[in-house]
Amino acid sequence: TPASGGWQLWVANADMTSPQKLPVKGGTSPALWSPDGSKLAATSRQFGSEHAVVVSIAGGEAKRVSTGSGVDYEMGWFADGERLAYTASTGEGGGNVTAFVSTLATGLARRLVPGDQRPLLAIPSPDGSHVAINVVDGSSSTIWVQDSAGARPRQLTTEGFEAFTTMSWSPDGRSILYVSRRTGTTDLWVVSVEGGAPRQLTRDVRNDGGGVWSPDGKWVAFISDRGRESAIWLVSAIGGGEQRVTRTPGRESRLAWKPGTNELTFVRNL
Repeated sequence: TPASGGWQLWVANADMTSPQKLPVKGGTSPALWSPDGSKLAATSRQFGSEHAVVVSIAGGEAKRVSTGSGVDYEMGWFADGERLAYTASTGEGGGNVTAFVSTLATGLARRLVPGDQRPLLAIPSPDGSHVAINVVDGSSSTIWVQDSAGARPRQLTTEGFEAFTTMSWSPDGRSILYVSRRTGTTDLWVVSVEGGAPRQLTRDVRNDGGGVWSPDGKWVAFISDRGRESAIWLVSAIGGGEQRVTRTPGRESRLAWKPGTNELTFVRNL
């Protein structure tokens, strides 16, 4: 919810009963549930600039998991619920970003891709066996994958226009959803972690982005500015016709599927 100085994090039952205020305020990125549902990872300004924190939904103080002095934010939980991937600004003036993993029990953090000094974003797969990596090398941005130990990185895309978000992994952990701006505007694509040719999902001349997989992996919801207005659209994960979902004023953001259902939640800015 909006609060003075930023957003205030709350948790409630699915029917919005028993709301509980959590000690996290000021973050701008979406909060991420741990695999067992006992904790939330979020960003908070309570330690200065925005930093990744973890808080128990049972109460208690928020614990900072990142160690740098620059801005950082959470990217995804590992399947064990004890490690969190986050992205942090590094270098002089925080002009670079790199992916780290923090072990909550020890507070120790390490680079997710040891020895790679290029700007990186990284997200663990749902089963914890792989990590998707978005590598930025100069003006080129590509998608890679590695094993969960940080070894054997493999390049999956080569055009240099690709990027992903925190909702990129398919539920079964076999595919990665990303956007490409190869045509000058963004479209949604899917690539298998086993390699092979990527598959294009959207082809409109306007920007499509913010894609999220449905819980069963059969659909991708996304936000498009086609028609000169923001709206939520839907496309089959194997491709095909795109269907418009919303037709109301305002700009939508922060798409998410309600677990186990065909319902979507989102934020609308009027």
